[in-house]
Amino acid sequence: MIMALHRELLDTGGARPAPDSAPGATERWRLVQWLRILDAMTEGASARDMAAALLLAEARNYSAAEWDASSERRRIARWQRAAVAMRDGGFNALLGAA
Repeated sequence: MIMALHRELLDTGGARPAPDSAPGATERWRLVQWLRILDAMTEGASARDMAAALLLAEARNYSAAEWDASSERRRIARWQRAAVAMRDGGFNALLGAA
């Protein structure tokens, strides 16, 4: 699913990988980050705590204004949306079960 979206966005064409093929290193890293986000959400971690753990430790010390304007806050929000979408059905498509 994600690889097909990447191909469509990049318009690279090419054959779709077999459902049982393993994701590449970059895709695997992204999926692991999303799993970490889901775990952190389950544990009640704040977005700032997630950013500090996954992106930049200094994010924990940002002022409210710095945090509000930070790319770390925006990235964590994007990752949360993507992780929830993947959890709620995307993994089935990724694995070829949908």
